[in-house]
Amino acid sequence: EGAIDVLDNGNIVLLETGLEAAETVLEKHEILTEVLVKYLQLDPTIAMNDACRIEHVISDETFDALKKLL
Repeated sequence: EGAIDVLDNGNIVLLETGLEAAETVLEKHEILTEVLVKYLQLDPTIAMNDACRIEHVISDETFDALKKLL
């Protein structure tokens, strides 16, 4: 709620809350991908696919700990 605005022409615009959420998910995706490639030696494509799944369910505590690895 309050993350997007739907314009009269049907276009969707991210509001500040939505933009912050998108930036958080992108950061998680990038960090997770890097950790999976760097430390687990995964193929980048597999790492990206797995990061896409993990980024939505990982706790803030676990994510913060992973960031410290880098």
